[in-house]
Amino acid sequence: TDYLDIAPQVGPHQYFVQGTVGGFDSIPAICGLLIGPIPVNSLSCSLDGTVVTLSWVNADTYDSIEVLRDGILIGSVDATTTTFTDTPGAGSHQWGVRAISQGISSPEEVCSLVVFPEAPSELICLATGPEASLQWTNASGYDQVIVSRDGVQIAILSGTATSHLDVPGPGVFLYEIAGASGAAVSETISCSLSVFPQPVTDLQCLQTGGTVILSWIEESGIDAVEIRKDGLLVATVPAGNGFFIDTNVAVGLREYVVRAVAG
Repeated sequence: TDYLDIAPQVGPHQYFVQGTVGGFDSIPAICGLLIGPIPVNSLSCSLDGTVVTLSWVNADTYDSIEVLRDGILIGSVDATTTTFTDTPGAGSHQWGVRAISQGISSPEEVCSLVVFPEAPSELICLATGPEASLQWTNASGYDQVIVSRDGVQIAILSGTATSHLDVPGPGVFLYEIAGASGAAVSETISCSLSVFPQPVTDLQCLQTGGTVILSWIEESGIDAVEIRKDGLLVATVPAGNGFFIDTNVAVGLREYVVRAVAG
């Protein structure tokens, strides 16, 4: 009631089964099968920069071998080939390799890799007053550009953006730029930038007898304010006070200089 054909050749086949009684054959039962080639095996994918190399072992004699990426045919090689290189661009990709014999395809062997985009280049960082201006050159294939300051993400820009303006306050900062394609994020390019404190504003000097009262407005992020009188440092006022009182001031013309300090 069963039969095993242990070595059918590649191609279409019909099987006939009939019974015989007293020299007379029954009407045969018929079934058909399309036998494909044995798949390649031991398929592996390796990444070197942006180049992917596929390697496999041929399990039989074929007419040709086809390579697919993300379900799309990207190459056909001769039957003895066991490697293929591809530059797919950034993103998550799946490759398939199938053998062809007599126009019939084997099942695909598949492997997957995430290809990371190249990092941006030519990063220029400039401080102009309170602003940090960043400019760079993108590699191809970005969906987004990610900007970080001191390890903290501060902006997600479009994949075509090549500049960003930040107002971080005074201090020394490390800026990093990375390109992203889907979930694949490039290595970063970075620069350090010093943003100096901005001068205090709205400085007022009020003199009453031998007492001088100074008041001002300062930006956030500074550490202190230095007060100089006639070129000499007379006080360092903690940030946030916004005023200073100088008593027992000698008669005569006095010059006060108020300077914000950070770091």
